[in-house]
Amino acid sequence: MENNDFLELSISTLLLTFRDALSSLVPHAETLGIPWKDGDAYDDWDNISSALFKSMVARSIQYAKECPDNTPLAPYDILIPSYKGSAYFSVSNISNNKNAFVKFSTSENPFDTVMLACLEDAKFKKNEMIYIPAENCIFDLVLSNGEVIDNLNISV
Repeated sequence: MENNDFLELSISTLLLTFRDALSSLVPHAETLGIPWKDGDAYDDWDNISSALFKSMVARSIQYAKECPDNTPLAPYDILIPSYKGSAYFSVSNISNNKNAFVKFSTSENPFDTVMLACLEDAKFKKNEMIYIPAENCIFDLVLSNGEVIDNLNISV
C-alpha cells in the first residue's frame, strides 16, 4: 500500500515536542518513584527518555524524505567523541559555536534547558559544554555529509 502523505515539520518543532513529551511524564515518574532530574536519573529514566527519543525523533528522521536511508543519528543523552559519520541536532542561533545537541536538562522547570557539546571539526571539545534556555533555541539537523536541514517532510 503506497502512502503519499507527508507531514511537514520543523526540526525545532520535532525536538520541542519531544521535550514536551518528557515533561508530561514527570508527574507519573514521581508517582512511581522514578528519579528524572539531572544527577538523580539513572537506568529507569534513561530507558524511558531513550525509548521516547527513538520513537518520536529518530523514527521521524528515518521516514523523512530529506534524509538518506539508514541515516545514523547521534543518541540522546550520550556524549560521543566524534559526530563524523552521524547525523546530529544542532542549535543554529548561537554565534560562532559549532555544537551538537546532547539532551534537555533542568534548570528551573523540567527540561527547560538544552545541553550542547561544543564541536571542532565534528569532534567533541572535551569538557566544553553549553547550557542555554530551550525556549531560545532554533534547532537544525546536520546530516553526516554536512548538509543542514531545518524542516522535514515525514511520510505518514
